[in-house]
Amino acid sequence: MTSSPVIESTMGDLPLSLGLIARRARTVSGLVEVKTADRGGIRTSTWSEIVDRAARWDPILTSLGVRAGGVVASLAWSTSEHVELYLGVPCARRVLHTLNPRFAVEALVAVIAESGAEVLVAPSSLGALAVQLTDAAPSIRHLIEFADTPEPVEPPMGGQVHELESLLADCGRVDLGDVTDERSPAMICHTGGTTGLPKGVVYSHRSLVLHAMAVTAAGGIGIAPDDVVMPIVPMFHANAVGFIHAAALVGCPLVLPGSDLSGPALATLLEEQAVTVTNGVPTVWTSVLPHLENRSLPALRRVISGASAVPPVLSDRFREATGLPLTQIWGMTETSPFATINRAIPTVTDLETDGVVPGSVGLPVPGLEVRVIDESGREVNAGSGVSGELQVRGPWVTIGYLGGRTASSVTDDGWLRTGDLVVRNEVGFIQIVDRLKDVIKSGGEWISSVELENHLIGHDSVAEVAVVGVPDEQWGERPVACVVLAGGHRLDRQALESHLMNLVPSWWIPTRFEEFDAIPRTAVGKADKPGLRAELTRRET
Repeated sequence: MTSSPVIESTMGDLPLSLGLIARRARTVSGLVEVKTADRGGIRTSTWSEIVDRAARWDPILTSLGVRAGGVVASLAWSTSEHVELYLGVPCARRVLHTLNPRFAVEALVAVIAESGAEVLVAPSSLGALAVQLTDAAPSIRHLIEFADTPEPVEPPMGGQVHELESLLADCGRVDLGDVTDERSPAMICHTGGTTGLPKGVVYSHRSLVLHAMAVTAAGGIGIAPDDVVMPIVPMFHANAVGFIHAAALVGCPLVLPGSDLSGPALATLLEEQAVTVTNGVPTVWTSVLPHLENRSLPALRRVISGASAVPPVLSDRFREATGLPLTQIWGMTETSPFATINRAIPTVTDLETDGVVPGSVGLPVPGLEVRVIDESGREVNAGSGVSGELQVRGPWVTIGYLGGRTASSVTDDGWLRTGDLVVRNEVGFIQIVDRLKDVIKSGGEWISSVELENHLIGHDSVAEVAVVGVPDEQWGERPVACVVLAGGHRLDRQALESHLMNLVPSWWIPTRFEEFDAIPRTAVGKADKPGLRAELTRRET
């Protein structure tokens, strides 16, 4: 009797690294343009030029004494220079830490201390903040500036400012570096800090490449070589939803909005640059919508919205203006962030709604798995009507945080607890009921702040709204609606109650309606509900 042969794979083992993406962008798509909105004009470069400049970050960092594995922090808008950092720093075997300039200075200093960044790269428009951070963060030894304003950056105390263009010129043309271990750290991004201090998520080369493939996949967002992509979600926030790496991977034109994210500026770019795919958050689309009137957007085919639920009235108005729905995605920094997308399945869902399922964040992206766990710890079946916490796992989902902090949000069997309360229909489409920390429990029953917000924003008098729970002696908690009024309107409690009466159970109707000039928001643009609760408490005293 002869033994069966041992079969081994004959496939090569090329690392899934960002170098793989960068080399393709240079050799296959080298002449494709990358455009940056800059001081009222457009700067144009190509993928070949981007990768050529990115390759020089290896000798630059070596000359500054930053060893392999060292951290480089970027404090920058969405520009071509930032794209060069996205590719160049990880390919130089260092780690890029993207900083959110909207964070408080104290939070920025804390996250820099956690990553141990040795170099800070910033445009001149953020020069004052960059100098402040360089002075306050002991680990920062070098500040590198690139010009996006005429004014130079004043040097920090006891230091100097390196000019990026001079450093690049001193290097000359060099070959692009790369890593040999695809699980090497490539980038660090911190969470928005809505539940305390921001937590650092470390992305590997492998996870970023697989995430980019998911963004380009037909079952994902479907970015293709003939698209013109404009990420409005900033590059300092959760990888700009992977649009930078995805555009480099397929080699499509990329339009970068720079620092001006105003409604008029974005609407102009969408039209003049013939953008086909873009992303943003509901507050962005609310600001863009009034400026789409009388604009021609024949190229636009997909508009992505994430970070928070899309109010149905906003999606309806956007469809009226563009002929397209807002395609809802869901994710978080911990999921890189792309995790689900609301795209209908022709064989099992109704396509009368332009290919989206109303009120849903969709199905998991191919490559990720989801489950729903109820209060008792049991898994909930799709279509049961029972809500529970959404949990996810996959090759671009974190299982821990920077600094070795254990992730209490990761289960013993390796699933990420998202903190989102959801329900799934019989097909598996996910609907966010609320954040577990924001859902209101009144008299033993759950009230969804998200659903109340979606209904209230549909009233003509409401421009913005956030609903929070406040303590109540009789019921435990009761909802309070924090309302920003539309121009020319006054707060009419009876009108808002009547509006809700046929939409939600009577006991869901908020106990109070409080007028605000603006809804306070976190550094990532979400409603600051802890801040709202504190303000409501102050108003009661």
